[in-house]
Amino acid sequence: MEGQNRFSGRVSIVTGAGSGIGAETARLFASEGAAVTLVDIDRSAVETVVAEITAAGGQAVAVICDVRDPDQVDRAVAGAVERFGGVHILVNNAGVMQEATIEQISLDDFTRVMSINLTSAFLFSKAVEGHMRAQRYGKIVMTSSRGMLGAPGYSSYASSKAGMVGLAGALAWELGPYGINVNSVAPGHVTTPLTEELAVKRGGSYEDIRATAASRIALPDIASPRDIAEVIAFLASDAARFVTGQAILTTGRPMQ
Repeated sequence: MEGQNRFSGRVSIVTGAGSGIGAETARLFASEGAAVTLVDIDRSAVETVVAEITAAGGQAVAVICDVRDPDQVDRAVAGAVERFGGVHILVNNAGVMQEATIEQISLDDFTRVMSINLTSAFLFSKAVEGHMRAQRYGKIVMTSSRGMLGAPGYSSYASSKAGMVGLAGALAWELGPYGINVNSVAPGHVTTPLTEELAVKRGGSYEDIRATAASRIALPDIASPRDIAEVIAFLASDAARFVTGQAILTTGRPMQ
């Protein structure tokens, strides 16, 4: 595959890799030399992405995993290490969104969002950190969101995404002495299946949501998954050697 080969010889794990930002990140890593383990609960989606990568000459394997389950997470990481000989990069990208006010949301729904978005990031980070410590090298990137700042109807989502930034900050201190960088990206509106699904749930048109989002940023158009994947790839590369514990806002507008 053509590319800069920033990740030649590296082994990466990307969660939520069946679509959107995760899929595009996996494609980008593979195009630049990484062996990629794509983790997702949707077998059809993630196997389709793996087939695309391997057809283009990249190294990739699909792992079907409930990211809330510690045993499944441990097996996913162990499988990546066994197959590819180690793990150098982890992208905690798995996520869901629940739109409901505090009055409407149930404890079960709140817990589900927190466990998929935040607990999974903790579990995967815990599963890889020993390998990264031993080799004194590693890159962990969390896909957070500008939604971490809060918005009506998003108590669960905002809590989980803010938690990912806090987790990254804590791990940056703990793992930094071992040459491990831990950072977050915090996108605004991105065209993904998740945002398109939100439009359907609202009973409206995705184009209406997209137009509203575009009117609120400084750049000509809203982000694509590739735009965010490029920032993730920078943070996962050696060019970001001295960047750690940061939450990079990728919103297309000045910091707000």
